[in-house]
Amino acid sequence: MAVSVLVQSPQKQIIVPVRFDRAVRGAPVLDAPDVDDRGFVLKTPGGLNVTNARGAMFGTTVGDTVRVKVVREDLDATAPLFVTAATSSNPQVRITAPAGGGPLPPDGIFSIEALADNTTPQKIHVRLGSATGPIVGEADPHTFSLLTLNITPHIWTLHSASAAPGAGTEPTVNGAAMNLTTLFNVARTIWRPMGIGFNVNPERHDVLFGAPVDNSITRDNAAPVGSDADLVDHNFVANTCNIHFIRFTPGYLGIGVRREIAPALGFKRPGIIIGVEGARNTNGTFFIRPSAGTALEQELGNDIAHEIGHFLTLTHADNQNGDTPPPDTYRRRQLMHPNNLLPSAVAGGARFNDCGYGVVGGNGHRGCLLLMKNHTTNASASEVISTRRRFRSPQLF
Repeated sequence: MAVSVLVQSPQKQIIVPVRFDRAVRGAPVLDAPDVDDRGFVLKTPGGLNVTNARGAMFGTTVGDTVRVKVVREDLDATAPLFVTAATSSNPQVRITAPAGGGPLPPDGIFSIEALADNTTPQKIHVRLGSATGPIVGEADPHTFSLLTLNITPHIWTLHSASAAPGAGTEPTVNGAAMNLTTLFNVARTIWRPMGIGFNVNPERHDVLFGAPVDNSITRDNAAPVGSDADLVDHNFVANTCNIHFIRFTPGYLGIGVRREIAPALGFKRPGIIIGVEGARNTNGTFFIRPSAGTALEQELGNDIAHEIGHFLTLTHADNQNGDTPPPDTYRRRQLMHPNNLLPSAVAGGARFNDCGYGVVGGNGHRGCLLLMKNHTTNASASEVISTRRRFRSPQLF
């Protein structure tokens, strides 16, 4: 079989017949993990099994079956493709569909089952023509045992009055009482491929008197009553990640504070605060979240997952606290991008606005990618290993 290639660089060129991608577009789906496809050099961080695969990395949790897509990049659409797991005496994964590994259906989607979290690396091969044909693409799957983060949710009513009765109300989603199951299911979907799950304790319905205004708090390092630095101290449940849901946060939509940095921020305790309906600006006006319906649920679930990332030590994508121009597609795909929803691109139009997770009012949903590779050019690499190691820290809660 002859293959003709147009050489564009005499020094170095990587031929990409196929690549790997998320199996769906739009909102995150539990069995369709995002893939870390940043470059065709693995840059495997310490803590992950090392292979010599050239291609994407993706994660799965023991016992799960997930879908991944093979995208034909420089290969004819009629060429039959098969997907196989490299032979192993102690396999981490196996291909469950299509039967015999192929040929792949027109959408390129295959299913892979996570068998065991062990120290034996195992590659995924895309083969041309048959299950034993020449390899035209590789991926590096990693199977994780499940780690569980205990969470206590607090739904707050904030009154400016110093005593009952007050005029504050609980936050609502789409005009109805909060359904935390729906929101945490979005967050679970994002973190599950990394082998991280949540045990959500029964929600608490807490009340605070003496807030600066009804339904909101202040940002104040001195931690007076009615500040965010003070709120996380109220009704604190030990050995859990306390997440506080209020109607309007002070100038931000969410904040996640881990134990080591709490004192510098004036926080008496670590914790997370989410502005369910929006934020109160410094001039006293209110920013209202523009999403509605399932798009709002996706946005809030993503915010919860993002702030949990901060709680588990992650910084903003590439250590950038804004959408610094020019807009970066990979950074916008990351869960830890600082903006949600994404701002309109300076240039480039919808290609930057929509990073694959849908668009609301012309602006894109922030992505859900958690980084597995450890490229030295990215200041926030190997997020998966960082968060999993955090579970062994006495500072976790």
